[in-house]
Amino acid sequence: MSPTSTLVFVHGFWHGSWCWSEVVPHVVAARRLAAAVDMAGHGLYARRPQWLTKQPYNPEAISTEVSPVADVSLDHAAELLTSQIKRIGGGEPVTVVAHSAAGPVLTRVAQRTPELVAHAASACPRTKSRK
Repeated sequence: MSPTSTLVFVHGFWHGSWCWSEVVPHVVAARRLAAAVDMAGHGLYARRPQWLTKQPYNPEAISTEVSPVADVSLDHAAELLTSQIKRIGGGEPVTVVAHSAAGPVLTRVAQRTPELVAHAASACPRTKSRK
């Protein structure tokens, strides 16, 4: 990892930038610039399903309503992440840490705009297999 590039943390599906709230302060305390962003359709960009709050409650709506992220494509998510990286890095390359479903989004960004990504890292936890 470059000791000078800004770190950008990207969460996985069904989460938000809040996932990194315990990490970013430690990174900043170590004198490294860092920011966590929301993926398209998630976090601050999330849309809630109508069945969640519509009254009276309709249990059938859960199985029939289209997902609020159904229209979020890989390209759409990559465009948003690219704009966030440009804004955070000021046009300079950044180091991006992607968790889970953010990995393919980061890969698309790095393919299209490699000059913006100094380093790309995956933060998927390892799982132990059960015996």
